[in-house]
Amino acid sequence: MIRSDKILPVTQVKRELMKLLKTLRSRGGIVAITKDGRAAGILMSPEEYEGLLETLEILQDQSLIRSLHRALKEGSEKRTYSHKEVFED
Repeated sequence: MIRSDKILPVTQVKRELMKLLKTLRSRGGIVAITKDGRAAGILMSPEEYEGLLETLEILQDQSLIRSLHRALKEGSEKRTYSHKEVFED
């Protein structure tokens, strides 16, 4: 399923493109574009796009993913340290 803030037909996107771009620039978000009632494309803010690329980069780093899983497991098992314990001299 496509996560979007709006779903608009391509004809409306054509008519309102400048308005949509202005809204995306100021508020962010994602617009799903349909043609004949079916998903045809996505229009998103540069920030959303950059965030998506960063997420993909993180997900491709298996070492980082293993570290995140380990941290989540330790947190759920209440194996945590206080700020003082970590940064003690």
